[in-house]
Amino acid sequence: MELKVWDIIYAESHGKILRRHKIDRVTKTLAFSWEDKFKIETHSNWHCEEVPFTRWSTTYYCLETPELKEKYTRQRIIYKIQNFDLAELDTKSLQEIESILSPLK
Repeated sequence: MELKVWDIIYAESHGKILRRHKIDRVTKTLAFSWEDKFKIETHSNWHCEEVPFTRWSTTYYCLETPELKEKYTRQRIIYKIQNFDLAELDTKSLQEIESILSPLK
């Protein structure tokens, strides 16, 4: 699999997606995303490393897959919900949320 311009790569660490990068430019050994630079590794599983590479980094970068895209979407939505102040909603909206959550318990 070859990395192309406009491909999306995900930075993942400890089971969480930290960031999405859209590739702007690709050379034979490097990929660029806005201000970030990545060294392309083409082993059996596609991945790349951020340049400069730090030996102790726990972050790895993977090319977008449907599973990663869904994981990122779910993670982003859950974060928004967790950090939303429900007191700002009117009673009708709170009742709608309650009706969605009631069957789950």
